[in-house]
Order: sequence, then structure tokens, then C-alpha cells
Amino acid sequence: VLPPGADANGHAHHMRAYSIASSRGGETAGSRQMALTIKRVIDMQDGKPYYGIASNYMCDLKPGDTVSCIGPIGSHFLMPQDPASRIMMICSGTGIAPMRSFIQQQQRMSDAPRTPLQLFYGGRTETEMAYVEELRQVPETTLALHLALSRSPVHPKRYVQDLLRERSDQVAEFLQDRNGHIFICGMIAMGQAVMSLLAEIAEQHQLPWEDLHRRMLHEGRLQIETY
Repeated sequence: VLPPGADANGHAHHMRAYSIASSRGGETAGSRQMALTIKRVIDMQDGKPYYGIASNYMCDLKPGDTVSCIGPIGSHFLMPQDPASRIMMICSGTGIAPMRSFIQQQQRMSDAPRTPLQLFYGGRTETEMAYVEELRQVPETTLALHLALSRSPVHPKRYVQDLLRERSDQVAEFLQDRNGHIFICGMIAMGQAVMSLLAEIAEQHQLPWEDLHRRMLHEGRLQIETY
């Protein structure tokens, strides 16, 4: 998205990239609508409120407004179509967007037997996390949902890497499975922590991490989007 206006130096605002949170067939099957997952940014800088340029612009749009866009950018983060594929999705915050599109796509695919998608989704509290109630309505035959809450008043502090560490055997199996695909989307720190953990799990299970990492990237079975 290209936000209108200019910065304090009179330069046009840089583009902001958003992941589409809908299946390639549209927000509803066959529609011309798509969803974006946007967190409205209102922060304090030097004692004054700072309003995110693009997030607030997008959230304040009204039906019929025109938006300047470029893209799509990149050709990865595409859900594998092979029914034999096993998919593990690891995300935090607005990184849930492409994962939601995968879930929609899986629900609309043919009736060929498929392994449930594994979703490891982290956030501060459930009320701050997008789509939680929607995700809970997805049948377990389609989605295995694992939530990591870092600021919950009733649950212990956990991050997605803690959930993965508890399931290290399952993660190691994914790393070795030629049908296993791992998608990671979220803040840079989360992506770095997860990648370090994958290396740690591989070492614990006596797997050649450097070779696995290189091969998975080459084959598109390990894909990462951070911001």
C-alpha cells in the first residue's frame, strides 16, 4: 500500500507491505473480496502520541475510497497443493494473516485425505490476537491449534518457541520428512528465536542441521517472512 501524503521532509511515504489473509479464491469462495490483517499503531514518542502512517490510513478508509497499491511482491509463501504435504505454521501478531489464508485454502480443497495443519500462534493475550475465536471453530481434522500467551493473567508466560520445544520430537520429524513444510511469519525477534530453536532440536536429535536447513530452503519447505 502507498499511503498518501508526505513525510516531514516532503518525501512521499514509503510503501507498506501487508500479507493477504484470504484464500486465493477470495474471502468467500469465488468472491472479489480479500482480507488484510492490520494492527492500528498508536504509540508515544517524545511524550506525544504517534499514529502509524499506513495502519491508521487503512483502518480509517471508508467504502468506495481508492487505495494506491503495488505488488504482489515475491513468489513464495504459497501453500503446497500436494495432498501428501504436511504443514507446520509458526507465527505471532499479524503474522497470522498468511496462515489464515492457508486454513481457508485447506477447507476449500477436495475431499482427498490431508494431514491437519499445525498452527503455533503467539501473542500477548487472546483478546489482542486476531481470529482466535474463528480458529477455534475450525474442525480438528483441518487444524491443530496451539496458542502461546506471553501476558495472560491466567496462563503461564509462553512463546511459540516454548510450544515447539515441548513438541521437539514432532518438530524433528517435520525436519526429516520430505513432505514436511514449515512456514514462519512474525516479528524478526520471533523468527530468529524459532530458527535457533530448530537448530537446537536438530542437534538434540542428531540431525545435520546445516544440510537440512540448506535443502529445505532450496526445496521451498522452509519459508520465513519477518518484519
